Amino acid sequence: MAKPELHQLQYFFFFCSILLCFFFHCTLSLINPEDVPSWLSMEIEDVNMVQTSSGSWNKCDFSVGKWVFDQSYPLYDSNCPYLSTAVTCQKNGRPDSDYEKWKWKPDSCSMPRFDALKFLGKMRRKRIMLVGDSIMRNQWESLVCLVQGVIPTDRKRVTYNGPSMAFHAMDFETSIEFFWAPLLVELKKGTENKRILHLDLIEENARYWKGS
Repeated sequence: MAKPELHQLQYFFFFCSILLCFFFHCTLSLINPEDVPSWLSMEIEDVNMVQTSSGSWNKCDFSVGKWVFDQSYPLYDSNCPYLSTAVTCQKNGRPDSDYEKWKWKPDSCSMPRFDALKFLGKMRRKRIMLVGDSIMRNQWESLVCLVQGVIPTDRKRVTYNGPSMAFHAMDFETSIEFFWAPLLVELKKGTENKRILHLDLIEENARYWKGS
């Protein structure tokens, strides 16, 4: 039996490689993006946020977990100047502080400790807008308190514009803003001074956060 020539082997391997590439490309195109292993599109920083259980490629469900006590907490001082009196427990007479040391721990992954400088670096030249009622304002105050400690006093400020307020980290050109809108959509007065909630109108409020 005659041995195949070298050029014949080259053509054979070239043809096989074309088939394999075509098969691999077609196979990936048929896969649901949600079924693709997360490491194919995962950034390095996401490694500690992925489930590590065998055979699981799903992202971590942060809503499933428990509260754990951590002596290294809280992440910011309760004397943060941006906290309103209504939400400052110790200023309202609460004698203990252990309640500040609880943190949320997801069951199937670990959450990195908050890094204010890293956060501000990622948010450089961006507007962060929180819209809602007093609960959302609490979130705004907490986020501002988390980052303000790493910013020099003369490089941060708060501005007010009607129902909105904004914390500015000037060196990062970043603003963390809150807009008071308990209903999001527009509430107007109709005939006989009856209040009417317009579920299809949001422009009046939205003008404050356009461009965020």
